[in-house]
Amino acid sequence: MGNALNTDLTDRYVIIREERFDPKYRDIANRVFLVTGGFGASSFTSGTALYGTTPVDGEKFRMEGHDVERYATDEEIAMVTKTRWFINEEGTVYEHHEATQRDAFPNDDHVPYVTKEAAEAAAEALFSSPPVFHYLVTVTAETRELAEQVMNERIGHDEELGFEYTIDWGAAP
Repeated sequence: MGNALNTDLTDRYVIIREERFDPKYRDIANRVFLVTGGFGASSFTSGTALYGTTPVDGEKFRMEGHDVERYATDEEIAMVTKTRWFINEEGTVYEHHEATQRDAFPNDDHVPYVTKEAAEAAAEALFSSPPVFHYLVTVTAETRELAEQVMNERIGHDEELGFEYTIDWGAAP
C-alpha cells in the first residue's frame, strides 16, 4: 500500500497527520500538502514516498504515504492557496489572490475562501433564476396591531399590473 488513503494522490491536496508536526505548526494551513509524485502517490506500489509542496509557503519536501490523514476540503485548499473567487454583476466568476484582495478590499476580510467550482455554482444559482428585489417598508402607527392592520390592508390590495409578482411580509422582531 502506497498511502493511508489507498488511492492515487498525484496532483491532489491532502492533510498531513497532526502528530507529524511540532505543536506550533499543527494548524490546518500548515498541514495541507499538494502531492506531485512519488511511489506512495499510487495505491498499487510498494513504496511510500510522497513528494510535493506545502502551498502555504511553497516549500518542497518528501513525506511518507502513511502520514496522510485525509483529502483536503475545497475550503482548506482555497485558504492555503490564498485564492478568493468573486462574481461580478454579469455573473462572471473571477479570481483574486490575497494581495489583490487586500488592495481592492482592504477592510473586507470576511470574504470567504471558496473554490472556483463553488463560485461558479453560486453564480449559476444567482443568475439562473429571476432576480428578486427587496424593499424595506416602514409603517409608523400607535401600536403594533395598527401597523399590522395597515400592512394587511395594503398587501391585501390585489391589483393587476400586467406582470407576475408576489408580496410577502412578516412583522419585525
